Amino acid sequence: MRVFKRPRSPYYYFDFDLGGTTYVKSTRLKNERQALDYAAAYRLKLIKRQVGIIEEEKPRVPTFQEFQAQFDAWIDAQHAGKPGTIKFYKSNYQKLFEFDPMRDLALDRIDEAVIERLKFWALRKVGRTTVNRYLATLRKALRYAWRKLKIIDKAPVIEQYQNERQVEYVFDEATYLLWIDNAEEPLRSASILARNSGIARVEMLNLEKDCVIIRKDPDEDGNWGDLIIKRGLKRRARKRVLKINQESKSVLENLISQSRCRYVFCQPRHPVQKLQPWVLESEMGRLREKLARDKMKLDPDAGLHTLRHTFLTEAGEHTDAFTLQYIAGHDTIKTTMRYVHPRAESVSRAFGRINQKQKKKPAESA
Repeated sequence: MRVFKRPRSPYYYFDFDLGGTTYVKSTRLKNERQALDYAAAYRLKLIKRQVGIIEEEKPRVPTFQEFQAQFDAWIDAQHAGKPGTIKFYKSNYQKLFEFDPMRDLALDRIDEAVIERLKFWALRKVGRTTVNRYLATLRKALRYAWRKLKIIDKAPVIEQYQNERQVEYVFDEATYLLWIDNAEEPLRSASILARNSGIARVEMLNLEKDCVIIRKDPDEDGNWGDLIIKRGLKRRARKRVLKINQESKSVLENLISQSRCRYVFCQPRHPVQKLQPWVLESEMGRLREKLARDKMKLDPDAGLHTLRHTFLTEAGEHTDAFTLQYIAGHDTIKTTMRYVHPRAESVSRAFGRINQKQKKKPAESA
């Protein structure tokens, strides 16, 4: 028994002789080891039939790609009236097709080992948050096939990445300029806003034009207007007013002039549509690849969220914790403190002020 590939076919075939008959068949698999297993199982089934062992024929398990239509139909019915949820699952399912080892694999062959390979593949392209979205979609699909349709005997354990790791990296000025100079639009504009106002990505994507108030002249603090954060949010604490500086003003005016929908951020090629988060994820992936080709290494944590983190870290050096909590939109002060990482020079300045105060005390008492 052997497995082989035919010219211009990505799939493995097998052939073997049994009882004077030669059997040749496509496995519809691209992995040689899996193709050998399939061929062996097929041969064993023929032998059992020849000796009179009749097994109940099980329905063929669909591949991951073949299962898409059934999954999409179920998602449409399950989440009717929730277009955002439907789009989330459908787009992530489609994105998983890019992982070749899983696309044409039968659902019952997707195990923990395949999922680990999927994780490593995805992490080279996107961050952990996006990988978790892929894993959540895969888990939902496999559990549907297992619990509802009974077409697989079990679903594998799928462990998502924990988001509790505290990010300590902040952009320095040189890395920030490198990021901005090489970023595509709209990532460049989103990065400038995050760096200059601390606005989160979900808040940017849901920012509507009527929430941007730009004045003709700056106020005494150099602010040109207000960003009213109030839409697309789950927590009341996030409803707040941020300020617009000179850099943010230029970016916002440009975005608003290009958008043909009610949102500030629109699709680059379809200005009548709201910008979707995977556009920014894709652009960040391309930016990292570009800098890597130019031998400019970025910290693994460098990204849009880290630019918000950088702004809050710097703001924490100039204001009290409760004002910073408001700026960040956090429910609790404990969350705010995780965002603040005083740098070495800040600590040195704090001790310097204390030292100067202590030197004055003897003179005053004398």
